[in-house]
Amino acid sequence: MSSTNNTLQAADPQRNATVHASAGTGKTWLLVTRVLRLLLAGARPDSILAVTFTRKAAAEMQERVSGRLHELMCAAPDQLDAKLAAIGITATANTRKRARQLYEEILFDPYALRTTTFHAFCQELLQRFPLEAGVSPGFELSETTGLLEQQAWDALVTETAGKSGPMATALDSLIAGCDGLGNVQTALRSLLSHRSDWWAWVQGQPDPQVYARRQLEQLLEIDATTDPLAGFPNDS
Repeated sequence: MSSTNNTLQAADPQRNATVHASAGTGKTWLLVTRVLRLLLAGARPDSILAVTFTRKAAAEMQERVSGRLHELMCAAPDQLDAKLAAIGITATANTRKRARQLYEEILFDPYALRTTTFHAFCQELLQRFPLEAGVSPGFELSETTGLLEQQAWDALVTETAGKSGPMATALDSLIAGCDGLGNVQTALRSLLSHRSDWWAWVQGQPDPQVYARRQLEQLLEIDATTDPLAGFPNDS
């Protein structure tokens, strides 16, 4: 069976599906397609919940759903049939009418389709059932991320300052590669904010750093063992 057929089977709202795929293979397209098919099948927007790791990914998914619904509304008749066929739906008078109307319905529906993060979803559950969860009703989260990051950075500097060892060597390499201590802090904060993406990308790899380097070399079509300046004129 082709990969396209497998993908459309996973997007079928009549099926329960679990999809394992690496980054950049179209998981977001598949999730959005499944949402579209649920809506086209008559599901109410507020009955659909899409949960992801980051607020950015949740916002992107919401934007893509709106964008594709807008495309269905504006498509020419032959284009509409093709777009419906691409997501596994046979075009009929009813499906065409539903596809044309969905964008406006979603836009003005007081109970919107929800895309959120795991953290926000779990927090909402705790707020709804605080006694069952053993927490105080009306609790508020204390945001200490910045403080914890600073404490971790201070501990790293204290551990490596004036010392030798793998950690100190790694930090020296980062400072040299990022051209300064401030850039190292910026890079580490960026990694922390995208750590769920990193974990998902290197999951199951025995050496994540080696795997990531090889993937980047293939993507950028470079050879890390080659001097990038070797082909430039030398004035010396």
